[in-house]
Amino acid sequence: MLSIADILNEVGLDATERIKQNLVDADRIATSGTYQSVQYKVVGDLSLITLTIEANKNIVYLEQGRKPTQKGSKGSTILFDAIVKWIEAKGIVADIDNERLAYAITNKINREGYEGTKGLYTDVLNDDFIKKVSEQLGRNITTQLANGINSNPTTSSGDI
Repeated sequence: MLSIADILNEVGLDATERIKQNLVDADRIATSGTYQSVQYKVVGDLSLITLTIEANKNIVYLEQGRKPTQKGSKGSTILFDAIVKWIEAKGIVADIDNERLAYAITNKINREGYEGTKGLYTDVLNDDFIKKVSEQLGRNITTQLANGINSNPTTSSGDI
């Protein structure tokens, strides 16, 4: 029988592999930074054990998109720097240098925003995921309790 940690490790690995595959299928990998950041960890002891699935914040923008920058704000250099890396990773060649191209793309995104790719992580980490994990853990705990009761005769008072 698998331990709770084993179950959470299996679930974490499956979830992260599915999220990564969603990124590949949607062609949302350029520098592979977000792809590589998708990971899980299981930590704890006998009293508390947790599964954490994490990725860098770019995955939120990839899925949810980005609204235009508010009037009067220039935006940040973070987007510009990311666009420069994206241009280089994609091997995009234009009649202007990469920085000017990145500046033009950044300005367009700041003006208009962009639409995300739905389901990159929310198709995996959702209510069905929680239900599946809860059911697996419930079956495991029930089996452990049943095995413990069956293998440990009651005390003379009959208490369990």
